Formats: sequence, C-alpha cells, structure tokens
Amino acid sequence: MDMEKMYAAMEKQEKAKQKAAAEAKKDFDNPNMISMQSGNTYEVRLMYWASGIPGERSVPIIEKTVHAAKNSDGRYVEITCPVSDYLMGRSGYNACPVCSELSKLWEAKKKGSASASSAYDKFKRKFKGYVVVYVVNDPTKPENNGTFKIMYVNAIVKEYLDTKIKGIDRKGVAIANARKIGFKAYDITENGKNLFISITNDGKHNKYSCEFDDGDALPIDMEQIEQAYEDLEFEKFYTQFDPKATQAFYEEIVLEKETVEAEPEAVAAEPEDDIPMDFEEKAEETVEEKAEAPAEKPKAKKEKPASKKEATASSSDIDDILADLPS
Repeated sequence: MDMEKMYAAMEKQEKAKQKAAAEAKKDFDNPNMISMQSGNTYEVRLMYWASGIPGERSVPIIEKTVHAAKNSDGRYVEITCPVSDYLMGRSGYNACPVCSELSKLWEAKKKGSASASSAYDKFKRKFKGYVVVYVVNDPTKPENNGTFKIMYVNAIVKEYLDTKIKGIDRKGVAIANARKIGFKAYDITENGKNLFISITNDGKHNKYSCEFDDGDALPIDMEQIEQAYEDLEFEKFYTQFDPKATQAFYEEIVLEKETVEAEPEAVAAEPEDDIPMDFEEKAEETVEEKAEAPAEKPKAKKEKPASKKEATASSSDIDDILADLPS
C-alpha cells in the first residue's frame, strides 16, 4: 500500500473542496463588493462607464440570466443562459439545452409531478446584475464611504431602476407619462441623483425599498471612474454564453443528478411568458442573503417622499412578481 500516494490524493481532494467553498461564496468574500445587510439603508451613486467588451455590451449595468447548481463534489457551477438580454434574447432559447429540458419539466410540473417540480425549481433561470457605485453612506462599513464598490442588483432593484431610469415596465414597454430621471442616475455633478436602498427582514425574507433623491456633486472625475472599473475588475462579472460549458452543465448536472418521471405528453416547446423566470435569493448567488438580524434603521440625511417602491423577495410571491417578464 502506497501511503504517500494515498496522502497526496487526499490532499488534492481537500484542496479541491477548499477551492469549491471559495468559489461558492466569492461574492461574500470579495472586498470589492458592497455587502448589504438587513436593518440598514445604503446610499450610493450609480457609475456610468459603457464598456466595449465582447458581446457589444454598451450599458453600465451587467445583467444576465443564469442556470446554477452544485455538482457531485459540492462545487458551485454557474453558466450564462443565452437568453440573457445582451446576448441572443429569446432566440437564445434554442441554443440552451437546459431551457429545453426545463420546458419538459414545466409541462410535467403542471401535471402534478413532484420530482419535475423539484428539478424545475432547481435549474430554472435566475437573474443576476452588477453595477459599479460610488458609496455615499455605508452604515455597516463606514470605511467604504467615498470609495468605489460593485453592487449586486437583484430582480427587485432592477425593476425599480428600469422604471425610474428608463421609464419601462417589467416587459420593457414604455410607461405612459413616466417621469424618468435618465442620466441623472449616473451624473456625478450636483444634478445627479443618489440611490437609497433600505433592507428589512420579516424573519424569513428580505424586503427592499428603493428610491432616488437629490445628491451633492461627487469629488471625482472620469479618470478616477475609469481607474475604479479597472481596479475592481468589473468586466470579469460579464460572462458570455459558452456552448461547451452549457452542454457539460446539462449532461453532468441536470441529466445525471436529477431523475424525473417521464411524462408522455411533455413536449419541449419554447416557453411562453407564463413560465416564470424566477429570482431566488440563495446564499451562493446573492450578496443580500448574507443578512444579519434587523438593526435599527438609520435616518437618511435627506427627508424622503412618503411613497416608496417596495417589494418582498419571498419564494411565495416572486413568481407573481416576475411571471410576465420576457423569458
């Protein structure tokens, strides 16, 4: 028995586990990200820096939909679904074997299959977004104030930003008589608007309230903004659709790990808008779920309007919130 060889194999396996654990919580441990915790109100200014990276992404917020799960060795695996807005749109469905399988699972789920329902919920598309911000006030880490950070954008915040900045609804349709603020959301002068995000917790789910309000001119210039994007390695959050990785995810995780009862009538048809593109707040996918017990909410430096846009990211009602998003 070669004990040295056995030890080397054990050490290799242990390193693989450590790497997997690090990858699974990379957003939490990334010092470049602002970690938002329940019971607090954060004040930031969104930064605008349209990148010319592959895929011709020309928007300041990286938005994508992903399929994610853990493989047999516990490693968190995530692939970018080709239906992400900056890639192929809905036409990308035909290029995604996971989406094709999900359409079968959706049909089986509607027929009452518990195993299909479990598999569908595990592998369905999830929204993820990232944006660079200038931190005006971080009540949990004051040392972040006056610095640039990457902020995670969940589906609730995205909906608010689309409404207020672009004047569009969840389907991307222009809202009649919308009083959108446009570039003021990114303007670093005294004309700019700061974004306030308040987070509370009902004991089970996080609840987000967002609003824009007048801000002061920021003590920064475009050269500093460009340097921040480079230092934060923001473009690494942009991930293109990789056909090989997607096929491997489908074969090694979806097919191998999930055994679903066959439903003769289930057909792989392109999903319609009534098939929810869900957003789930899971620890390995979001920053916000690293929440502590609610703390006393600090007073904002400016008096805010009484009306706010609020939504609760709960598993019970998120389907209703996002059910008619374009898939």
